[in-house]
Amino acid sequence: MEEQKNNPELKKIQAAVLKKMLDYIILTLLHGKSKYGYELIAEVKNTFKVTTGPSVIYPMLSKLEKNGLVTGIWNIINDHPRKIYSLTAKGEETLGDISDFLTQLVKVY
Repeated sequence: MEEQKNNPELKKIQAAVLKKMLDYIILTLLHGKSKYGYELIAEVKNTFKVTTGPSVIYPMLSKLEKNGLVTGIWNIINDHPRKIYSLTAKGEETLGDISDFLTQLVKVY
């Protein structure tokens, strides 16, 4: 198994999958806890070992907010304005639907 983790092709595929699934990953990370953008960036890095920056995360959050899947509310934290993101009911439902789809996809294997 360790040999597989060092496989460069696997790493390329993993990075591509994570990039395509970033909206799902963000919804998952917001499930049950509101967070601001830099928290999400840090969690993606720590959880998936993939570095994403503000230029990736914030447009994705804007798209999710526009589609009604998350809401963003500005707060002042330690004298800094930060937009705190939370899942909406539609976001929760969509997260469940995507999770069901992915479960079915994995069962095929």
